[in-house]
Parts: sequence; C-alpha cells; structure tokens
Amino acid sequence: AHCIAIGIRILNRLTRTLGYVECLGDVWTPEAKNAMYRRHQRSLGWKALRSKQAVYYPNVKKEKDYRKIFTETRSLVGKRFRLRGQPAGVVSVDWDINEGEPEGFRERFERLLGQFEQVLQVIANWEEALFHELQKSLEVNGPVDSRFAELLCEIFHARGCSLFLDRKRRGL
Repeated sequence: AHCIAIGIRILNRLTRTLGYVECLGDVWTPEAKNAMYRRHQRSLGWKALRSKQAVYYPNVKKEKDYRKIFTETRSLVGKRFRLRGQPAGVVSVDWDINEGEPEGFRERFERLLGQFEQVLQVIANWEEALFHELQKSLEVNGPVDSRFAELLCEIFHARGCSLFLDRKRRGL
C-alpha cells in the first residue's frame, strides 16, 4: 500500500515527446500531469520506451536517468506498451519507499500490460476499419456534405465533427 502514483504516457511521434494521458493517485498536480519528456531527456519513461523489459529503479536517488516529478517517490517501475508492433507509450508505478515493488508485482504488471496492448489493438483495428469505410464511402458517394458529418456525430455521440480530407492522396 505504498503505491502513490500510476501514470500512462504516450509517445507523440510528431513532437518526439512523451506526455501523460492518465494519472492516478493523490500526488498528481496539474504541473506533474503536464510534464513533457523530450526525446534525449534522461528519464525512466524514455529508458523504458527503448527497452523490451520493464525498467525498475529500487532507489531513485541512485539513478542518473531519473526525472523528479514527486518529492515522495523513492522507487518506481516503468514498462512500454506497443501498438501495431511499435512502442507507443509507457505505464509507470511510483512507491514512497525504497524497493517498493512488491513480490510478484512484475508478473502481474506484465500480464496487465499485455491485456492493455490487446485492447489497444482492437481499438486500432476498429479505427482502421472505420477509416476504410469512410474512404470507400467518399469514393462511392462523392463530395462530403453536412449529412455525412451529422452521421459521424451520431455514430460517435459527438456534438460536432471536423473532417480533413486528402483528396489528392498526398499523405502527410
């Protein structure tokens, strides 16, 4: 019960930064939630993103690749997750004692991250299928009008919708 924080960081491939998208625990402040990790910045997050194995710091004071976010953190672990076969982000867990990782934690952590990756893959597959359906609809039905945007709003229970189309298929 010495766990003080759990964070999920995702990789922004355009800016080459890691940033938090989900933060659990009472120690999180707005500043901590907005922390960004640049590509060459030393941090557990970048080290974990590059590693196939979980990265564990049993005593953060002894680690050179540690960026302090919480004064309470004494030990932490981070493990990357993948999407479409590529590293996509890192889940980290902080403890307020040295060597805070409980016995058997790593196995459960790895198993849960595997399940998380599977869920992400299902969502990514749905996204891709939806994209192909939208693309096919545009090819068959011609120009997009307000009815198409209204349909998307209805599907996603959204108040509004914006589409950016690459009609000449130039890509990004």
